[in-house]
Amino acid sequence: MEIGAGWRSTDIELEQPDEEPDSADDRITAPYDPSKIEIQTLNPTINLLISRLVNG
Repeated sequence: MEIGAGWRSTDIELEQPDEEPDSADDRITAPYDPSKIEIQTLNPTINLLISRLVNG
């Protein structure tokens, strides 16, 4: 617990740092890598859409 003014508990837990540092491969250096994004556009039929709605 964090201790505030007057040595009273603030009821807020302090976040402890990880014991083991992350390896360089695990760190996120950007929100995403655009070269690794694959986009596929599909044109589903009306029957397929209705079937999906009916089957939840």
